[in-house]
Amino acid sequence: MSFFGFGQSAELELVLSDAESRRRVEHKTEEGKKEKYFLFYDGETVSGRVVLTLKHLNKRLEHQGIKVEFIGQIELYYDRGNHHEFVSLVKDLARPGEFTQSQTFDFEFTHVEKPYESYTGQNVKLRYFLRATVSRRLNDVVKEMDIVVHTLSTYPELNSSIKMEVGIEDCLHIEFEYNKSKYHLKDVIVGKIYFLLVRIKIKHMEIDIIKRETTGTGPNVYHENDTIAKYEIMDGAPVRGESIPIRLFLAGYELTPTMRDINKKFSVRYYLNLVLIDEEERRYFKQQAQDKIKFLCIEKEIFPVETMRKAAQLGFGGIYVKPDVGGSGLSRLDTSIIFEALSTGCTSTTAYMSIHNMCVWMIDTFGNEEQRRRFCPSLCSMEKFASYCLTEPGSGSDAASLLTSAQRKGDTYVLNGSKAFISGGGDTDVYVVMCRTGGPGPKGISCLVLEKGTPGLSFGKKEKKVGWNSQPTRAVIFEDCVVPVGNRLGAEGQGFSIAMKGLNGGRINIASCSLGAAHASVLLAQEHLTVRKQFGEPLANNQGLPWRSQDHAFPE
Repeated sequence: MSFFGFGQSAELELVLSDAESRRRVEHKTEEGKKEKYFLFYDGETVSGRVVLTLKHLNKRLEHQGIKVEFIGQIELYYDRGNHHEFVSLVKDLARPGEFTQSQTFDFEFTHVEKPYESYTGQNVKLRYFLRATVSRRLNDVVKEMDIVVHTLSTYPELNSSIKMEVGIEDCLHIEFEYNKSKYHLKDVIVGKIYFLLVRIKIKHMEIDIIKRETTGTGPNVYHENDTIAKYEIMDGAPVRGESIPIRLFLAGYELTPTMRDINKKFSVRYYLNLVLIDEEERRYFKQQAQDKIKFLCIEKEIFPVETMRKAAQLGFGGIYVKPDVGGSGLSRLDTSIIFEALSTGCTSTTAYMSIHNMCVWMIDTFGNEEQRRRFCPSLCSMEKFASYCLTEPGSGSDAASLLTSAQRKGDTYVLNGSKAFISGGGDTDVYVVMCRTGGPGPKGISCLVLEKGTPGLSFGKKEKKVGWNSQPTRAVIFEDCVVPVGNRLGAEGQGFSIAMKGLNGGRINIASCSLGAAHASVLLAQEHLTVRKQFGEPLANNQGLPWRSQDHAFPE
């Protein structure tokens, strides 16, 4: 803006250096709408550039300096005049002077501490943003860009269960128990209710999740309660001695992490509320003690490295790899049983582990002694992780038509091309790559082992998937990657045969994972039949439904 419309004016733009690859997530605005913002975590570097565009040619822009700030602040809606900053970083980009043409300024805030989760509530907002400012005598030119911060947590070693009692003297005595007190945002609350004494006619019972937002201090404290979820336990009268299992899936609700006394400005806590309604429409409430339930923000798309390393301690990092390089030396049947059992807990993670095992087996079976000693021990311990690179944008089922090429130059290959939909891509350390070293068809394909950090090796953005989000999926890109001939498995032209032999066992592994997932699904369905009540009785009492459940459990 210029004084009286004369003189130079300018526009600012903030561009992140990794804008193309950085993930964006939905976040609720103050108006209740959902918009997408760039996602950051605590300790990550925030870098980019400030683009200054002059609106008029041949006119000068005088200024008193240019700066960019990274700010974390809390805004209380009832006190909008005061913004409480808990992070404030400043970079000066230019000294006072004048501009005669558009300019671009690079900036970097290294390993920025972001201690709290972004949050928009009923009375408070915690936000992080970048702000670029061109200081001028009459009016500053300002541009802001909001980002979203997620904080990651791990399950605590001690996660005690919640036990409560509801009692009305000589009329009602109920005990209910939940399996733990701390849950992640996509978790399942599992519990059970016991009816020890029932002398009133209960017609309805539900469990509510109550969110309480507390803002302010001292006499200026505001509480806002919001019912996030209502879960119907039963619709009908219970009897003495009856017990009802509970399974409440949290993924479908808009939850935030528990926040305790954030910068001494606000808190967010959650409570479980038991509600009973008798036939005379009287309501009975029981809320568990304050601060008993806590929600942790465990990112749903996290690659569970430490969990898999614990599995490797049990020998699951190289199940059918020879013991002399750290493997367990078990049979294919043993492997199938293990993967079927593991996938009842998490099919996505187990499926990646099956791919990792396949890669280690390929190196163990077709590599020479030096390659086996160099790669297999760290892969079997899952100190390092492996990815299988066969599929390309233009070759899926017709894998022998792949185009990724490796040209021989002395004792090295120069690798160029790309692979698509690679499980673990970007997060793993070793890539078993099928590439063309000869003519067309399967006999022109060789197998190279490539390590992360090789110059020219890069990755596409993480694919958005409906499920299996514990294993990242990306394109893997090779641009003049120099790979030693000593990293080739087998002879030239043997790569397609190696790839297919790996997949022969890999298909059995994935089938085992599917069986485990199906088994877990049947168990959940059977439990639901006993928990869910309609028309005053469990679904299991309707004859046709148990028949269908048994058909799934024991197919012909």
